[in-house]
Amino acid sequence: MERRRDYRVRARIHVLSPKKLSGGTGKARITNIGPKGAFIQSDKILPVGTRLTLIFRLPRGLKRYRIGGVIRWTRGGGSPGLGVEFVGIGNRASEEIADWVLKRRSRKIR
Repeated sequence: MERRRDYRVRARIHVLSPKKLSGGTGKARITNIGPKGAFIQSDKILPVGTRLTLIFRLPRGLKRYRIGGVIRWTRGGGSPGLGVEFVGIGNRASEEIADWVLKRRSRKIR
């Protein structure tokens, strides 16, 4: 059952601050994103409740986002990763991400 209240789109966004997330491999990638959170594919699974800072750029964007997050759920297995809720995100950053997501989403609907 889907509990999420916001919308998300698939993405391939490299996380520029992967040390805590990557388990030493340097690989941490946002694979879906919405205005309130993201799924991060990561080799390292951190405990639920862990706070972290995500630094990333949206595809084809110049602005670097630095957003706090809290791990709300994890997934192991063949595609391990972390469900992260954005916290302390400013209104402007949230609106910019929401606009980007809506543009990508509207392209798929057409």
